[in-house]
Amino acid sequence: MNDDDFYSKNKIDKAYSYGEISGGGAAIEFGWFGSDEIDLGDEVVVAYHSRTKKASDDNIAWSKTEGNSVATLSDYKRYFVRSTGFQPSEFIEIYDFDRESLCSIWEKNGDYNKDTVDFLYRLSNLLVSKKKFVHMGRGYKVVNP
Repeated sequence: MNDDDFYSKNKIDKAYSYGEISGGGAAIEFGWFGSDEIDLGDEVVVAYHSRTKKASDDNIAWSKTEGNSVATLSDYKRYFVRSTGFQPSEFIEIYDFDRESLCSIWEKNGDYNKDTVDFLYRLSNLLVSKKKFVHMGRGYKVVNP
């Protein structure tokens, strides 16, 4: 399947790539930026609007506006490691062993709240087991173009 067919079939509105920029000292800024095209030679993650009663009206509105997007699976893995300091499989083990302590430590440090920790857990399962999930009005799934 060529890139145009993939974008059309999956109704992709936006493509994203993960990037890192060295700041002053040891600081590194990281995140997602819009990309004209991404490498579709490997697995990708498609994010899409999903109807759910668990999302706020603001999240639902944002998800609808965002439309369907795509990024490489490898970029998601790099983002995950930079965000958590763990490989996805390590994160699953820690979360399964003691979710409450993980949430408590990160909340105290001001890093993440419980909802974000749960999102990271679902994302780690997507990255390791290709298990799709829905969070705050967005669905995430791995696709092999």
